[in-house]
Amino acid sequence: MKKLSKENIKLIEINESNTKLIHKFLLGCNKSLKSFRYFEKRNIEQAIKLHEYTVTMTYKDSLIGYGHLDRDCYHTWLGICIADIWTGLGAGDILMESLTSKFPKRRISLTVDVENEAAINLYKKYGFETMKNVTKDVILMERK
Repeated sequence: MKKLSKENIKLIEINESNTKLIHKFLLGCNKSLKSFRYFEKRNIEQAIKLHEYTVTMTYKDSLIGYGHLDRDCYHTWLGICIADIWTGLGAGDILMESLTSKFPKRRISLTVDVENEAAINLYKKYGFETMKNVTKDVILMERK
């Protein structure tokens, strides 16, 4: 399949009335959930109440991506997941552009698995720098 373009993608902002889209997306993620563990210990409906911006991404009738920005006392945190069969087609770029442009002057943080080179390269493309190792397998990256 060729690269996706913005014209073929629809971003759907998530609120309390359409969280079923996140549930449906996660069911179709397969291997991508190995590195996207955000909802492993969080209730979706409770978590999105803390988010400043949450979206799912569709291509035609397929849910292909998810992203969010949430804020704690000191940081805005970014989370992103692209369903494994859609990786490498530009979906991550489209989603990152949407997320990072929402609050262009804020420092944004994220954590990523050390072995996830494709994600690390994507984050660097959007101005994120490695700050430190959180564990031997996970790094903290920030866009200042």
